[in-house]
Amino acid sequence: MRKLLDHPVVNYLIISFCSLAVAFICFKLGGSLAEVSGNEHSFLGVGFKASGALGGFFIVFLLSMKAIQNLKKDVLTMRVKVYLRGRSQKFDPATEYKCNAVIFNSETGERRNVQVTPRWEAGFLTLDFLEVLSVDYVGAMISNDQNQRWQLQDFQPLTSEKEVTLV
Repeated sequence: MRKLLDHPVVNYLIISFCSLAVAFICFKLGGSLAEVSGNEHSFLGVGFKASGALGGFFIVFLLSMKAIQNLKKDVLTMRVKVYLRGRSQKFDPATEYKCNAVIFNSETGERRNVQVTPRWEAGFLTLDFLEVLSVDYVGAMISNDQNQRWQLQDFQPLTSEKEVTLV
């Protein structure tokens, strides 16, 4: 059911239906007026004015599209914070670390390489991954200035604690 509602065509049909309902209400309240006029300041040299049913339709349609786009952006992406704990060798706060991460989208097959700056939080080396989707797999290679490397195995963001292994 959720995948059906995530489809763009379904979104446009819902928006169009709501906009038509508002247009009908606006038409019953105040009639309809639409006008195309010459306007030197517009891109094509013409302007468009609408009120009543037509104006209500366009206003609700545009506002609904904007609202759905904002909701989708907020709902789909998340911030993932990973606290690292070495299995055989501990991380040293006096050492500088670098991280090369790979984010793999399991639905589209898209792979993104991301540079993440490790930081210390609550006594752990911490990685912050921004704008991760729930269908993404996250993996990383952490290295220090002494050429030691640790690998964070691929995991989905909503899973539990992970350990990194020295490579």
